[in-house]
Amino acid sequence: MDPTLDVRSISKSFGGAPIVDQVSLTVAPGQIAVIVGPSGSGKTTVLRCIAGFERPDTGEISIDGAPVVESGLFVAPENRHVGYVPQEGALFPHLSVAGNIGFGLPRGGMRSKRVAECLELVGLAGLGDRRVDELSGGQQQRVALARALAPRPRLVVMDEPFSALDAALRPAICADVVSALRGDAATAVIVTHDRDEALAVADLIAVMMDGKIVQCADPVTLHREPVSERVASFLGEVDVTTGRLVGQEVITPLGTFRAESHGPISGEVDVILRRGQVRVYPEPVTRA
Repeated sequence: MDPTLDVRSISKSFGGAPIVDQVSLTVAPGQIAVIVGPSGSGKTTVLRCIAGFERPDTGEISIDGAPVVESGLFVAPENRHVGYVPQEGALFPHLSVAGNIGFGLPRGGMRSKRVAECLELVGLAGLGDRRVDELSGGQQQRVALARALAPRPRLVVMDEPFSALDAALRPAICADVVSALRGDAATAVIVTHDRDEALAVADLIAVMMDGKIVQCADPVTLHREPVSERVASFLGEVDVTTGRLVGQEVITPLGTFRAESHGPISGEVDVILRRGQVRVYPEPVTRA
């Protein structure tokens, strides 16, 4: 089965400055992939290249096995069958909730049915006649997602969809959005700078720094086996101590630990520890 999204070595520069550098990403059908990284790392530019709003300088992109970017080919955004959810939702204020969700769908009974399905999917059943300005920020973001899902796109892309929401509401809205995506068996790529969001929602996380994807893995692997101290510290607080690698063991001030080394490596190393991985106990009292 072809991946829903296959990005191969795309690069993009603006004014001679490289923003995206040889980025590759493969997303399987039904997966939720998150591109996470600090501001200015190039993640939104990658998303815009996938959606068709930017043309990569080099590289190729395929969606559902069909090329949309390659040498001599650039498929327009409206012909990619990609649902796009921008950061602010960008709803039409003059239309009702149902009007926003159904915008672009063919008129008729199937349109009304699909709108009702999407309202149910995002937890807004019964609110179709409401004006969008009568909704909370979280509800408006759900309407934006429903509008993106309504035409049954091949892929949904979301650009910082939760950043404008109140911090206290984000976890619940985030969970609702993920539930809706999974309920519609959608494949999605979400961009965020929030590591906790990424770890909470993703099947696959691509960590992007300085225009490159420096590591791509499932959340558990990424958390346990970061490729560098920089990736480890971006994903959560860490402590760093020194050690000496000898064979399959690393000797540290905290004791000797087993380590996976690839090849005959030895010498001084940094040992990265996450909070909670080490517990300190008082030395037991020895009775005479």
